[in-house]
Amino acid sequence: MAQGMIQTFSDAVTTQRTISNLIKLIDPQDTPCLTMFGTDMNNRIRMVNFPNHKVEWLEDTLRIRTHQVAEAVDGSETDIDVDDGTLFKPGDVWLCEDEKFFVSSVASNTLTVLRGWGATDAATHADNTTLTYLYSAREEGDDSDAQPFTTPTNPFNYSQILHHEIKVSGSELNATSRYGIPDKYKYELMKALGGLGGGNGKKGNAGDLMIDLERTFFYGEKLQRSSGVAGAMGGVDSYVTTNVTAMSGAALDPKSFEDAVEDAWGYGGKPNCIVTNAWGHRKLTSFYAGSVRTERREDVGGIVITSVHTHFGDLDILLNRWCPNNKMYILQKDLVGWCKLRDWKEEPLAKTGDFVRGQVVGEFSFVVCNEKAHAILSGFSTTT
Repeated sequence: MAQGMIQTFSDAVTTQRTISNLIKLIDPQDTPCLTMFGTDMNNRIRMVNFPNHKVEWLEDTLRIRTHQVAEAVDGSETDIDVDDGTLFKPGDVWLCEDEKFFVSSVASNTLTVLRGWGATDAATHADNTTLTYLYSAREEGDDSDAQPFTTPTNPFNYSQILHHEIKVSGSELNATSRYGIPDKYKYELMKALGGLGGGNGKKGNAGDLMIDLERTFFYGEKLQRSSGVAGAMGGVDSYVTTNVTAMSGAALDPKSFEDAVEDAWGYGGKPNCIVTNAWGHRKLTSFYAGSVRTERREDVGGIVITSVHTHFGDLDILLNRWCPNNKMYILQKDLVGWCKLRDWKEEPLAKTGDFVRGQVVGEFSFVVCNEKAHAILSGFSTTT
């Protein structure tokens, strides 16, 4: 028994707690690549016999327009060796440095050419000097000649199963009251998928599984499933191999960035999107901070670039916290995306004890068409 004045701290047993009835998650919940590129690539490129755990897409090119000489060429030689004579035909005009060659005939991998064609001058050329196809110039009344051609290729990827289990005891589910959690099972489902339990991966509203799927964009590995081996989908790095620039710790600069955009454009791509982390975004902003059109405001400071205007098109910047800090992806948006073989599905599992148990499962694959239409800058400094 106590004597004297009763104060707020005299009885801690019966004091009601003031507490939020809403739980705020601090972990990142955005999946910008999923939002931008989507999971309907199978429809966009018209896949048939879908779904299947292996997805293929068909690609082709027009005539190959670059090659190289297979020997050192002096200023008078007219029989010139190349690596692959099937890329040439009589009547072709090719550029070798500043000199134009007119191809008179082709015998296996040896071209008979007219040197210094047109207004150009014959010159010496080193072994492996690049040849660039310009156009055909046929003589009147010529017989037809066989035309070089290309055949389609079939890049492919495998599907990947993503899984999350939820297991809640009977007491937790039916005999425990919690602040901010009216239903523990549904709450854990929301954390798995995002949203209010349905989960659609919208920016700022994703859960663990949606983030797992987002990260396959950057870290996916292409693995064929077999006994004891989980199949997995390759990400962007599994496909974009031509226009990859290794910066080797050098600072990212405007020339390196614009060269990468030009590389993709040079192969016929239409790059219109940049995916990068915070450092890459800050660097891009610094490149163009002095050439920004702004409205006068007296109460706002700072500049953020959300789109870059280049000679090769406008590119939107997609800030992505899951992107490696030292990488920047330059992409053509309509050529990249996920395929949805099995949409997310929550299903109950057998009850074998005093608990409720279920799982969420989805199966997806990833497509990168025309890898030369994209570019990657990798390994740049994240401090300078």
